[in-house]
Amino acid sequence: MEVNLMLNKMETLSRDERFDLLLNQLREHDFYTFSHSVNVANLCTDFCRYLNISMETRLSIVDAFLLHDIGYLYVDADLLVKTDRLTPKEEEEVSNHVLYGEEIINTYLNDVPIDRSIILLHHENINGSGYPFYYKKDKIPYYCRMLRIIKDYDLMIHPRYTKNKYTQEEALRELTQFVDVYYDKELVHLFIHYVISKSIQVS
Repeated sequence: MEVNLMLNKMETLSRDERFDLLLNQLREHDFYTFSHSVNVANLCTDFCRYLNISMETRLSIVDAFLLHDIGYLYVDADLLVKTDRLTPKEEEEVSNHVLYGEEIINTYLNDVPIDRSIILLHHENINGSGYPFYYKKDKIPYYCRMLRIIKDYDLMIHPRYTKNKYTQEEALRELTQFVDVYYDKELVHLFIHYVISKSIQVS
């Protein structure tokens, strides 16, 4: 399936061939991560529309949403599908994907205006327990806090392995449970209202 066909919910993106090349490499390296990235970019973009965030802003950040996990290109694909507990060294390697992601952008898309903070900081937690810099609360940029919520929501309802699948209700409950731990309280409440409103529209 062509990349552009999977991005049908997002605004038209102005990209060059390097961008699509990276996405295709991610798809070949780990299709699950590629699909997750597309899901998250679509969901983030739609949530921004729900919040009445301007199209100009949406267009300025959607590429970063889509490339937030591009650093996994530098992580052994076998680690990404490993079902046994990771060793501390393996956990460190997987965590380094945020640093690798920034490196990839700086190397291959250095002249493209992509919000690198979204790629680098999307695993930071509100309580300072995240990585790579252990930032807390408002030190974490707004759209990183947004992505932190949405990427976890997508991982819960579209997990790599079906045995780990959450229902929508279970996923929203999980987000609520970890407000002020992992997630921004206000953004979680807004996201819950967004998901419920979309569910009502669908039904």
